[in-house]
Amino acid sequence: MRKLNYKAAAVTSALLLTLGIGSTVLATQPVPVTAALQTVAKTSAAVPHRNERIPQTIEASALALPTKGAVIQTVTYIPKNPDPTKAGDYYAVRGSIKPVDAQAPDIEFQVNLPRHWNHKMVQFGGGGFNGTLVTADGQTEGQGAELVPPLNQGYVTFGSDGGHKGDVWDSTWAVNDEALHNFASDQLKKTKDTAYAIVLSYYGEKPQRTYFIGGSNGGREALMAAQRYPDDYDGIVSLYPVLNWIPKALKDHEDTKAVLSQQGSGWISPETFAVIKKVVTDTADASDGKKDGLIADPYAADAKLPEINQRLKDKLTPQQAAVWNQFLADKKFTPETLADPQVPIMPGYSVSQLLIDEDMNQFGSTPGKRDGMMMQFSDNVIKYQIMQDGNFDPDQLDEHRDHANIAKAAALLDATSPDLRAFAKHGGKMIILHGTADQLVAVKGTVDYIKNLHHFMGDKAASDLYRFYLAPGYGHGSGSLFTISRDLLNDLDQWVTKNKAPEAITVNNQNNLQESQVIVPQTLK
Repeated sequence: MRKLNYKAAAVTSALLLTLGIGSTVLATQPVPVTAALQTVAKTSAAVPHRNERIPQTIEASALALPTKGAVIQTVTYIPKNPDPTKAGDYYAVRGSIKPVDAQAPDIEFQVNLPRHWNHKMVQFGGGGFNGTLVTADGQTEGQGAELVPPLNQGYVTFGSDGGHKGDVWDSTWAVNDEALHNFASDQLKKTKDTAYAIVLSYYGEKPQRTYFIGGSNGGREALMAAQRYPDDYDGIVSLYPVLNWIPKALKDHEDTKAVLSQQGSGWISPETFAVIKKVVTDTADASDGKKDGLIADPYAADAKLPEINQRLKDKLTPQQAAVWNQFLADKKFTPETLADPQVPIMPGYSVSQLLIDEDMNQFGSTPGKRDGMMMQFSDNVIKYQIMQDGNFDPDQLDEHRDHANIAKAAALLDATSPDLRAFAKHGGKMIILHGTADQLVAVKGTVDYIKNLHHFMGDKAASDLYRFYLAPGYGHGSGSLFTISRDLLNDLDQWVTKNKAPEAITVNNQNNLQESQVIVPQTLK
Protein backbone atom coordinates (compact mmCIF):
# COMPACT_ATOMS: atom_id res chain seq x y z
CA MET A 1 0.00 0.00 0.00
CA ARG A 2 1.27 3.47 -0.87
CA LYS A 3 0.63 5.94 1.96
CA LEU A 4 0.96 9.46 0.62
CA ASN A 5 0.78 12.38 3.02
CA TYR A 6 -0.71 14.99 0.70
CA LYS A 7 -3.13 16.66 3.11
CA ALA A 8 -0.49 19.10 4.33
CA ALA A 9 0.42 19.81 0.72
CA ALA A 10 -3.19 20.71 -0.06
CA VAL A 11 -3.35 23.18 2.82
CA THR A 12 -0.05 24.81 1.89
CA SER A 13 -1.00 24.90 -1.78
CA ALA A 14 -4.36 26.57 -1.13
CA LEU A 15 -2.77 29.14 1.16
CA LEU A 16 -0.03 30.10 -1.29
CA LEU A 17 -2.42 30.30 -4.21
CA THR A 18 -4.73 32.50 -2.15
CA LEU A 19 -1.78 34.81 -1.56
CA GLY A 20 -1.25 34.96 -5.33
CA ILE A 21 1.96 32.94 -5.45
CA GLY A 22 1.97 30.72 -8.52
CA SER A 23 4.68 28.41 -7.21
CA THR A 24 3.98 26.17 -4.26
CA VAL A 25 6.86 25.49 -1.88
CA LEU A 26 6.47 22.32 0.14
CA ALA A 27 9.31 21.58 2.50
CA THR A 28 10.17 21.14 6.14
CA GLN A 29 12.52 24.13 5.78
CA PRO A 30 11.89 27.30 3.73
CA VAL A 31 13.16 27.11 0.17
CA PRO A 32 14.49 30.38 -1.35
CA VAL A 33 12.41 31.77 -4.18
CA THR A 34 14.40 31.52 -7.40
CA ALA A 35 14.19 33.72 -10.46
CA ALA A 36 12.16 30.99 -12.14
CA LEU A 37 9.66 30.98 -9.30
CA GLN A 38 9.38 34.75 -9.37
CA THR A 39 8.63 34.63 -13.10
CA VAL A 40 5.87 32.13 -12.54
CA ALA A 41 4.39 34.23 -9.75
CA LYS A 42 3.58 36.95 -12.27
CA THR A 43 1.20 34.60 -14.05
CA SER A 44 -0.53 33.23 -10.97
CA ALA A 45 -4.00 33.86 -12.39
CA ALA A 46 -3.36 31.22 -15.04
CA VAL A 47 -2.05 28.60 -12.62
CA PRO A 48 -4.33 25.53 -12.45
CA HIS A 49 -5.57 24.65 -8.93
CA ARG A 50 -4.80 20.95 -9.16
CA ASN A 51 -1.44 20.90 -7.44
CA GLU A 52 -3.02 20.04 -4.10
CA ARG A 53 -2.94 16.47 -5.37
CA ILE A 54 0.84 16.45 -5.29
CA PRO A 55 2.01 14.73 -2.10
CA GLN A 56 4.25 16.50 0.38
CA THR A 57 6.02 13.32 1.43
CA ILE A 58 6.26 9.78 0.12
CA GLU A 59 6.75 7.01 2.64
CA ALA A 60 9.54 4.48 2.29
CA SER A 61 6.99 1.72 1.78
CA ALA A 62 6.12 3.21 -1.62
CA LEU A 63 9.64 2.46 -2.88
CA ALA A 64 10.78 -1.10 -3.53
CA LEU A 65 14.41 -0.51 -2.54
CA PRO A 66 15.46 0.59 0.94
CA THR A 67 15.21 4.35 1.61
CA LYS A 68 13.80 6.63 4.30
CA GLY A 69 11.17 7.94 1.95
CA ALA A 70 11.03 11.10 -0.14
CA VAL A 71 10.23 14.75 0.51
CA ILE A 72 8.79 17.19 -2.00
CA GLN A 73 10.56 20.54 -1.73
CA THR A 74 9.10 22.70 -4.48
CA VAL A 75 6.21 22.60 -6.91
CA THR A 76 6.48 25.14 -9.72
CA TYR A 77 3.95 25.80 -12.44
CA ILE A 78 5.59 26.49 -15.81
CA PRO A 79 3.20 28.35 -18.15
CA LYS A 80 2.55 27.26 -21.71
CA ASN A 81 5.14 28.52 -24.18
CA PRO A 82 3.97 29.68 -27.62
CA ASP A 83 7.03 27.95 -29.08
CA PRO A 84 6.16 24.21 -29.29
CA THR A 85 9.85 23.29 -29.00
CA LYS A 86 9.94 24.81 -25.49
CA ALA A 87 8.16 22.86 -22.76
CA GLY A 88 5.32 24.52 -20.88
CA ASP A 89 1.98 24.08 -19.11
CA TYR A 90 3.21 21.65 -16.50
CA TYR A 91 4.15 21.38 -12.84
CA ALA A 92 7.84 20.85 -12.05
CA VAL A 93 8.00 18.83 -8.84
CA ARG A 94 11.40 18.81 -7.16
CA GLY A 95 12.39 16.84 -4.10
CA SER A 96 14.82 14.39 -2.56
CA ILE A 97 14.90 10.71 -1.65
CA LYS A 98 16.42 10.10 1.76
CA PRO A 99 19.14 7.46 2.16
CA VAL A 100 19.21 4.70 4.77
CA ASP A 101 22.82 5.55 5.60
CA ALA A 102 22.89 9.02 7.13
CA GLN A 103 26.35 9.56 5.60
CA ALA A 104 25.09 8.93 2.06
CA PRO A 105 23.84 11.81 -0.09
CA ASP A 106 20.19 12.31 -0.96
CA ILE A 107 18.92 11.54 -4.44
CA GLU A 108 17.57 14.79 -5.84
CA PHE A 109 14.85 14.36 -8.46
CA GLN A 110 12.50 16.33 -10.66
CA VAL A 111 9.17 15.04 -11.95
CA ASN A 112 7.32 17.12 -14.55
CA LEU A 113 3.54 16.75 -14.70
CA PRO A 114 1.87 18.04 -17.89
CA ARG A 115 -1.71 19.22 -17.54
CA HIS A 116 -2.64 17.25 -20.65
CA TRP A 117 -1.23 13.81 -19.95
CA ASN A 118 -0.86 11.04 -22.53
CA HIS A 119 -0.79 8.38 -19.75
CA LYS A 120 2.89 7.64 -20.33
CA MET A 121 6.08 8.63 -18.56
CA VAL A 122 9.73 8.70 -19.57
CA GLN A 123 12.84 8.76 -17.41
CA PHE A 124 15.86 10.73 -18.65
CA GLY A 125 19.34 9.35 -18.01
CA GLY A 126 22.39 11.25 -16.79
CA GLY A 127 25.94 11.65 -18.07
CA GLY A 128 29.53 11.42 -16.88
CA PHE A 129 29.44 10.55 -13.18
CA ASN A 130 26.11 12.39 -12.88
CA GLY A 131 26.07 14.81 -9.93
CA THR A 132 23.85 17.42 -11.59
CA LEU A 133 20.07 17.27 -11.52
CA VAL A 134 18.56 16.04 -14.78
CA THR A 135 15.48 18.26 -14.95
CA ALA A 136 14.04 16.35 -17.94
CA ASP A 137 12.26 19.46 -19.19
CA GLY A 138 13.74 19.66 -22.68
CA GLN A 139 14.50 17.45 -25.65
CA THR A 140 15.70 13.90 -25.15
CA GLU A 141 19.11 12.57 -26.12
CA GLY A 142 19.24 12.46 -29.91
CA GLN A 143 16.51 15.07 -30.35
CA GLY A 144 17.49 18.35 -31.95
CA ALA A 145 16.25 21.67 -30.58
CA GLU A 146 13.84 21.92 -33.51
CA LEU A 147 11.80 18.92 -32.31
CA VAL A 148 8.92 18.89 -29.83
CA PRO A 149 10.10 17.71 -26.39
CA PRO A 150 8.29 14.86 -24.63
CA LEU A 151 6.59 17.18 -22.13
CA ASN A 152 4.77 18.95 -24.95
CA GLN A 153 3.74 15.55 -26.30
CA GLY A 154 2.00 14.83 -23.00
CA TYR A 155 4.64 12.66 -21.32
CA VAL A 156 5.39 12.85 -17.63
CA THR A 157 9.17 13.27 -17.61
CA PHE A 158 11.59 12.79 -14.74
CA GLY A 159 15.25 12.56 -13.85
CA SER A 160 17.67 12.71 -10.93
CA ASP A 161 21.19 13.76 -9.98
CA GLY A 162 22.32 10.13 -9.80
CA GLY A 163 22.34 10.17 -6.01
CA HIS A 164 25.02 12.77 -5.28
CA LYS A 165 26.27 16.25 -6.11
CA GLY A 166 29.49 16.99 -7.97
CA ASP A 167 31.04 17.97 -11.28
CA VAL A 168 31.31 15.62 -14.23
CA TRP A 169 34.36 13.66 -13.00
CA ASP A 170 33.94 14.07 -9.24
CA SER A 171 33.70 10.58 -7.78
CA THR A 172 34.63 11.25 -4.14
CA TRP A 173 31.08 10.26 -3.11
CA ALA A 174 31.72 6.67 -4.27
CA VAL A 175 33.62 5.76 -1.10
CA ASN A 176 30.14 5.48 0.44
CA ASP A 177 28.60 2.11 -0.44
CA GLU A 178 25.01 3.33 -0.64
CA ALA A 179 26.02 6.23 -2.89
CA LEU A 180 27.98 3.88 -5.17
CA HIS A 181 25.07 1.43 -5.39
CA ASN A 182 22.74 4.31 -6.12
CA PHE A 183 24.97 5.46 -8.96
CA ALA A 184 25.29 1.94 -10.34
CA SER A 185 21.53 1.47 -10.75
CA ASP A 186 19.59 1.73 -7.48
CA GLN A 187 18.76 5.41 -7.99
CA LEU A 188 17.03 4.55 -11.28
CA LYS A 189 14.50 2.34 -9.52
CA LYS A 190 14.14 4.64 -6.51
CA THR A 191 13.50 7.65 -8.72
CA LYS A 192 11.08 5.73 -10.91
CA ASP A 193 9.09 4.51 -7.90
CA THR A 194 8.96 8.06 -6.54
CA ALA A 195 7.75 9.42 -9.88
CA TYR A 196 5.15 6.66 -10.03
CA ALA A 197 3.81 7.60 -6.59
CA ILE A 198 3.58 11.27 -7.55
CA VAL A 199 1.83 10.43 -10.83
CA LEU A 200 -0.64 8.15 -9.08
CA SER A 201 -1.46 10.85 -6.55
CA TYR A 202 -1.70 13.71 -9.05
CA TYR A 203 -3.62 12.06 -11.88
CA GLY A 204 -5.41 9.42 -9.84
CA GLU A 205 -4.37 6.60 -12.17
CA LYS A 206 -1.36 4.55 -13.15
CA PRO A 207 0.73 5.25 -16.23
CA GLN A 208 0.05 2.94 -19.14
CA ARG A 209 3.66 2.96 -20.36
CA THR A 210 7.04 3.77 -18.82
CA TYR A 211 10.15 4.39 -20.91
CA PHE A 212 13.80 5.28 -20.36
CA ILE A 213 16.10 7.24 -22.67
CA GLY A 214 19.72 8.26 -22.20
CA GLY A 215 23.15 8.59 -23.77
CA SER A 216 26.69 7.83 -22.56
CA ASN A 217 26.35 6.95 -18.86
CA GLY A 218 22.64 7.51 -19.45
CA GLY A 219 22.88 4.85 -22.17
CA ARG A 220 24.41 2.50 -19.61
CA GLU A 221 21.55 3.41 -17.26
CA ALA A 222 19.00 2.62 -19.97
CA LEU A 223 20.44 -0.88 -20.34
CA MET A 224 20.53 -1.26 -16.56
CA ALA A 225 16.82 -0.42 -16.47
CA ALA A 226 16.08 -3.28 -18.86
CA GLN A 227 18.51 -5.74 -17.26
CA ARG A 228 17.79 -5.12 -13.57
CA TYR A 229 14.23 -3.77 -13.49
CA PRO A 230 12.57 -5.56 -16.43
CA ASP A 231 9.02 -5.25 -15.09
CA ASP A 232 9.29 -1.48 -14.54
CA TYR A 233 9.94 -0.39 -18.11
CA ASP A 234 8.14 -1.02 -21.39
CA GLY A 235 10.99 0.21 -23.55
CA ILE A 236 14.39 1.89 -23.51
CA VAL A 237 16.49 3.98 -25.89
CA SER A 238 20.23 3.68 -25.30
CA LEU A 239 22.64 5.92 -27.21
CA TYR A 240 26.44 5.47 -27.22
CA PRO A 241 26.30 3.55 -23.92
CA VAL A 242 29.29 3.15 -21.61
CA LEU A 243 28.03 -0.35 -20.87
CA ASN A 244 31.44 -1.95 -20.20
CA TRP A 245 32.24 0.59 -17.47
CA ILE A 246 35.08 -1.18 -15.63
CA PRO A 247 36.83 -2.87 -18.60
CA LYS A 248 36.74 0.50 -20.36
CA ALA A 249 38.29 2.25 -17.36
CA LEU A 250 41.12 -0.31 -17.31
CA LYS A 251 41.71 0.09 -21.05
CA ASP A 252 41.62 3.89 -20.75
CA HIS A 253 44.19 3.65 -17.96
CA GLU A 254 46.57 1.80 -20.27
CA ASP A 255 46.01 4.51 -22.89
CA THR A 256 46.75 7.14 -20.23
CA LYS A 257 50.05 5.53 -19.31
CA ALA A 258 51.03 5.44 -22.99
CA VAL A 259 50.35 9.17 -23.41
CA LEU A 260 52.26 10.09 -20.26
CA SER A 261 55.24 7.76 -20.72
CA GLN A 262 58.69 9.23 -21.39
CA GLN A 263 57.67 12.64 -20.06
CA GLY A 264 54.78 12.81 -22.51
CA SER A 265 57.02 12.57 -25.58
CA GLY A 266 54.23 10.79 -27.50
CA TRP A 267 51.71 13.58 -26.90
CA ILE A 268 49.49 14.20 -29.92
CA SER A 269 48.90 17.91 -30.32
CA PRO A 270 45.81 19.38 -32.01
CA GLU A 271 47.96 20.08 -35.07
CA THR A 272 49.17 16.47 -35.21
CA PHE A 273 45.64 15.27 -34.61
CA ALA A 274 44.49 17.23 -37.67
CA VAL A 275 47.19 15.48 -39.75
CA ILE A 276 45.98 12.07 -38.53
CA LYS A 277 42.38 12.98 -39.30
CA LYS A 278 43.23 13.95 -42.87
CA VAL A 279 45.19 10.76 -43.51
CA VAL A 280 42.44 8.55 -42.03
CA THR A 281 39.70 10.33 -43.96
CA ASP A 282 41.62 10.31 -47.25
CA THR A 283 42.42 6.61 -46.84
CA ALA A 284 39.29 5.11 -45.25
CA ASP A 285 36.38 7.37 -46.13
CA ALA A 286 35.44 5.42 -49.26
CA SER A 287 35.70 2.04 -47.48
CA ASP A 288 31.92 2.09 -47.02
CA GLY A 289 31.32 2.78 -50.70
CA LYS A 290 30.81 6.56 -50.33
CA LYS A 291 33.34 9.37 -50.09
CA ASP A 292 31.38 11.86 -48.00
CA GLY A 293 33.56 12.56 -44.96
CA LEU A 294 31.50 10.08 -42.87
CA ILE A 295 32.76 6.57 -42.20
CA ALA A 296 29.80 4.21 -41.96
CA ASP A 297 31.64 0.91 -41.41
CA PRO A 298 34.30 1.07 -38.69
CA TYR A 299 35.46 -2.47 -39.41
CA ALA A 300 36.09 -1.75 -43.09
CA ALA A 301 37.91 1.41 -42.07
CA ASP A 302 40.08 -0.51 -39.59
CA ALA A 303 41.09 -2.91 -42.36
CA LYS A 304 42.86 0.10 -43.87
CA LEU A 305 45.06 0.56 -40.79
CA PRO A 306 48.26 -0.82 -42.36
CA GLU A 307 47.88 1.67 -45.23
CA ILE A 308 47.03 4.48 -42.80
CA ASN A 309 50.08 3.74 -40.66
CA GLN A 310 52.30 3.64 -43.73
CA ARG A 311 51.07 7.11 -44.77
CA LEU A 312 51.60 8.38 -41.21
CA LYS A 313 55.12 6.99 -40.99
CA ASP A 314 56.87 10.25 -41.85
CA LYS A 315 54.29 12.40 -40.07
CA LEU A 316 54.47 10.95 -36.54
CA THR A 317 57.42 10.40 -34.25
CA PRO A 318 57.90 6.79 -33.07
CA GLN A 319 56.51 7.82 -29.68
CA GLN A 320 53.42 9.41 -31.25
CA ALA A 321 52.89 6.35 -33.45
CA ALA A 322 53.01 4.18 -30.33
CA VAL A 323 50.33 6.30 -28.64
CA TRP A 324 48.14 6.30 -31.77
CA ASN A 325 48.30 2.52 -32.07
CA GLN A 326 47.75 2.00 -28.34
CA PHE A 327 44.40 3.78 -28.57
CA LEU A 328 43.41 1.44 -31.41
CA ALA A 329 44.63 -1.74 -29.69
CA ASP A 330 42.32 -4.16 -27.87
CA LYS A 331 42.87 -5.00 -24.22
CA LYS A 332 42.81 -8.77 -23.73
CA PHE A 333 42.11 -10.04 -20.24
CA THR A 334 43.56 -13.28 -18.87
CA PRO A 335 41.49 -15.66 -16.73
CA GLU A 336 43.27 -14.17 -13.70
CA THR A 337 42.54 -10.55 -14.61
CA LEU A 338 39.08 -10.93 -16.18
CA ALA A 339 37.01 -8.06 -14.83
CA ASP A 340 33.68 -8.92 -16.44
CA PRO A 341 32.94 -12.45 -17.74
CA GLN A 342 30.99 -10.87 -20.62
CA VAL A 343 33.99 -8.79 -21.73
CA PRO A 344 37.05 -11.01 -22.29
CA ILE A 345 38.35 -8.37 -24.71
CA MET A 346 37.86 -4.63 -24.31
CA PRO A 347 38.06 -3.28 -27.84
CA GLY A 348 40.15 -0.28 -28.72
CA TYR A 349 38.85 2.60 -30.78
CA SER A 350 38.17 2.32 -34.48
CA VAL A 351 40.10 4.71 -36.74
CA SER A 352 36.67 6.20 -37.54
CA GLN A 353 36.39 7.36 -33.92
CA LEU A 354 39.58 9.34 -33.57
CA LEU A 355 38.49 12.06 -35.99
CA ILE A 356 37.03 14.61 -33.55
CA ASP A 357 39.06 16.37 -30.88
CA GLU A 358 37.80 19.75 -29.67
CA ASP A 359 36.30 19.70 -26.15
CA MET A 360 36.57 15.92 -25.77
CA ASN A 361 40.34 15.77 -26.03
CA GLN A 362 41.81 12.32 -25.40
CA PHE A 363 45.50 13.17 -25.20
CA GLY A 364 45.67 15.99 -22.65
CA SER A 365 46.08 19.71 -23.16
CA THR A 366 49.90 19.72 -23.07
CA PRO A 367 52.67 17.09 -22.97
CA GLY A 368 52.54 15.17 -19.69
CA LYS A 369 49.30 16.84 -18.54
CA ARG A 370 46.88 14.32 -17.03
CA ASP A 371 43.70 16.10 -18.12
CA GLY A 372 42.53 14.15 -21.16
CA MET A 373 38.82 13.31 -20.98
CA MET A 374 39.20 9.56 -20.51
CA MET A 375 42.29 10.02 -18.35
CA GLN A 376 40.05 11.72 -15.81
CA PHE A 377 37.40 9.05 -16.22
CA SER A 378 39.77 6.13 -15.62
CA ASP A 379 41.67 7.76 -12.75
CA ASN A 380 38.49 8.45 -10.82
CA VAL A 381 36.88 5.09 -11.55
CA ILE A 382 39.97 3.27 -10.30
CA LYS A 383 40.50 5.45 -7.25
CA TYR A 384 36.95 5.80 -5.97
CA GLN A 385 34.72 3.21 -7.66
CA ILE A 386 37.07 0.22 -7.76
CA MET A 387 39.32 0.78 -4.74
CA GLN A 388 36.99 3.16 -2.83
CA ASP A 389 40.04 4.85 -1.38
CA GLY A 390 40.63 8.58 -1.76
CA ASN A 391 44.36 8.13 -1.12
CA PHE A 392 44.89 5.41 -3.73
CA ASP A 393 47.24 6.15 -6.64
CA PRO A 394 45.62 4.82 -9.86
CA ASP A 395 49.07 4.04 -11.29
CA GLN A 396 49.57 1.54 -8.44
CA LEU A 397 46.62 -0.62 -9.53
CA ASP A 398 47.65 -4.25 -9.97
CA GLU A 399 45.05 -6.20 -11.92
CA HIS A 400 46.15 -9.47 -10.26
CA ARG A 401 46.46 -8.25 -6.68
CA ASP A 402 43.39 -6.03 -6.89
CA HIS A 403 41.26 -8.42 -8.94
CA ALA A 404 38.63 -8.91 -6.23
CA ASN A 405 37.94 -5.16 -6.11
CA ILE A 406 37.88 -4.94 -9.89
CA ALA A 407 35.48 -7.85 -10.34
CA LYS A 408 33.20 -6.56 -7.60
CA ALA A 409 33.01 -3.13 -9.24
CA ALA A 410 32.34 -4.64 -12.67
CA ALA A 411 29.50 -6.79 -11.30
CA LEU A 412 27.97 -3.64 -9.84
CA LEU A 413 28.56 -1.10 -12.61
CA ASP A 414 28.72 -2.95 -15.95
CA ALA A 415 25.53 -3.21 -18.01
CA THR A 416 26.67 -6.19 -20.06
CA SER A 417 24.21 -8.96 -19.19
CA PRO A 418 22.74 -10.53 -22.35
CA ASP A 419 19.99 -12.23 -20.36
CA LEU A 420 16.98 -10.07 -21.15
CA ARG A 421 14.41 -12.87 -21.01
CA ALA A 422 12.44 -11.18 -18.24
CA PHE A 423 12.39 -7.87 -20.14
CA ALA A 424 11.31 -9.65 -23.32
CA LYS A 425 8.61 -11.55 -21.44
CA HIS A 426 7.30 -8.22 -20.16
CA GLY A 427 7.07 -7.09 -23.78
CA GLY A 428 9.99 -4.69 -23.51
CA LYS A 429 11.62 -3.13 -26.59
CA MET A 430 15.04 -1.56 -27.05
CA ILE A 431 16.53 0.88 -29.53
CA ILE A 432 20.31 1.02 -29.23
CA LEU A 433 22.34 3.45 -31.34
CA HIS A 434 26.04 4.19 -31.49
CA GLY A 435 27.89 6.67 -33.69
CA THR A 436 30.86 5.56 -35.76
CA ALA A 437 32.70 8.77 -34.80
CA ASP A 438 32.20 8.54 -31.02
CA GLN A 439 35.36 10.09 -29.60
CA LEU A 440 35.05 8.55 -26.13
CA VAL A 441 33.39 5.11 -26.16
CA ALA A 442 34.58 2.25 -28.36
CA VAL A 443 31.79 1.44 -30.80
CA LYS A 444 33.09 -2.12 -31.17
CA GLY A 445 32.32 -2.70 -27.48
CA THR A 446 28.65 -2.00 -28.16
CA VAL A 447 28.76 -4.24 -31.23
CA ASP A 448 30.22 -7.03 -29.09
CA TYR A 449 27.37 -6.64 -26.61
CA ILE A 450 24.76 -6.81 -29.37
CA LYS A 451 26.37 -10.01 -30.66
CA ASN A 452 26.30 -11.52 -27.16
CA LEU A 453 22.68 -10.46 -26.75
CA HIS A 454 21.68 -11.98 -30.08
CA HIS A 455 23.54 -15.22 -29.34
CA PHE A 456 21.94 -15.56 -25.90
CA MET A 457 18.39 -14.59 -26.88
CA GLY A 458 18.23 -16.31 -30.27
CA ASP A 459 17.18 -14.92 -33.64
CA LYS A 460 13.43 -14.64 -33.08
CA ALA A 461 13.59 -13.26 -29.55
CA ALA A 462 16.32 -10.79 -30.49
CA SER A 463 14.33 -9.57 -33.49
CA ASP A 464 11.32 -8.94 -31.27
CA LEU A 465 13.45 -7.25 -28.60
CA TYR A 466 15.88 -4.74 -30.14
CA ARG A 467 16.96 -2.64 -33.08
CA PHE A 468 20.62 -1.61 -33.24
CA TYR A 469 21.83 1.27 -35.41
CA LEU A 470 25.25 2.56 -36.37
CA ALA A 471 25.10 6.27 -37.21
CA PRO A 472 27.88 7.43 -39.58
CA GLY A 473 29.70 10.52 -38.32
CA TYR A 474 27.80 10.67 -35.04
CA GLY A 475 30.11 11.37 -32.11
CA HIS A 476 29.59 11.33 -28.38
CA GLY A 477 26.47 13.47 -28.57
CA SER A 478 27.63 16.99 -29.30
CA GLY A 479 30.62 17.94 -31.38
CA SER A 480 29.85 15.34 -34.04
CA LEU A 481 30.59 15.35 -37.74
CA PHE A 482 26.90 14.50 -38.11
CA THR A 483 24.90 15.17 -34.93
CA ILE A 484 21.69 13.20 -35.37
CA SER A 485 18.23 14.61 -34.75
CA ARG A 486 15.40 12.13 -34.48
CA ASP A 487 12.51 11.54 -32.10
CA LEU A 488 13.62 8.06 -31.08
CA LEU A 489 11.18 8.07 -28.18
CA ASN A 490 8.34 8.25 -30.70
CA ASP A 491 9.90 5.35 -32.64
CA LEU A 492 10.01 3.34 -29.43
CA ASP A 493 6.44 4.23 -28.48
CA GLN A 494 5.14 3.24 -31.91
CA TRP A 495 6.86 -0.12 -31.52
CA VAL A 496 5.54 -0.74 -28.01
CA THR A 497 1.98 0.46 -28.51
CA LYS A 498 1.33 -0.39 -32.17
CA ASN A 499 3.88 -3.13 -32.83
CA LYS A 500 5.38 -0.94 -35.54
CA ALA A 501 9.07 -1.77 -35.26
CA PRO A 502 11.52 0.83 -36.54
CA GLU A 503 13.48 -0.28 -39.57
CA ALA A 504 15.19 2.18 -41.92
CA ILE A 505 14.94 5.62 -40.30
CA THR A 506 15.88 9.08 -41.49
CA VAL A 507 17.98 11.19 -39.16
CA ASN A 508 18.64 14.88 -39.72
CA ASN A 509 21.91 16.65 -38.97
CA GLN A 510 21.64 19.15 -36.12
CA ASN A 511 24.69 20.91 -37.56
CA ASN A 512 22.77 21.53 -40.79
CA LEU A 513 19.10 20.59 -40.85
CA GLN A 514 19.16 20.49 -44.64
CA GLU A 515 21.29 17.35 -44.40
CA SER A 516 19.90 13.93 -43.59
CA GLN A 517 20.82 10.30 -43.93
CA VAL A 518 19.01 6.98 -43.72
CA ILE A 519 20.33 4.46 -41.23
CA VAL A 520 19.20 0.84 -41.05
CA PRO A 521 19.23 -1.75 -38.27
CA GLN A 522 22.41 -3.80 -38.08
CA THR A 523 22.12 -7.57 -38.25
CA LEU A 524 24.78 -8.96 -35.94
CA LYS A 525 25.05 -12.64 -35.01
